[in-house]
Amino acid sequence: MLLNEFLKEHKKVQEQARQIEEQAAVIAELQSSLALHGKRFEQQQACIEKLTSGLQQVGAHLEGWKARSQVVLTIRGTAGQATCAGQPSAAV
Repeated sequence: MLLNEFLKEHKKVQEQARQIEEQAAVIAELQSSLALHGKRFEQQQACIEKLTSGLQQVGAHLEGWKARSQVVLTIRGTAGQATCAGQPSAAV
């Protein structure tokens, strides 16, 4: 009877040891996956920062173009208001 109880307990201990090994393997895999995702996140963050910078440059360029086009329209609008012998000149 004592031997039978010992064998039952020994079997339980072996099963627990197997479960611990499986859990350790899963933990190692998850840690590896987490590290990989962390690197990808950093790469994506750097890419987002570069894209944001590029968009800001494009926005600044468009603002400059918009300001220059307003100047041209203002100049053209003023020229369109000039008169020649009492007749308004044709707008360009």
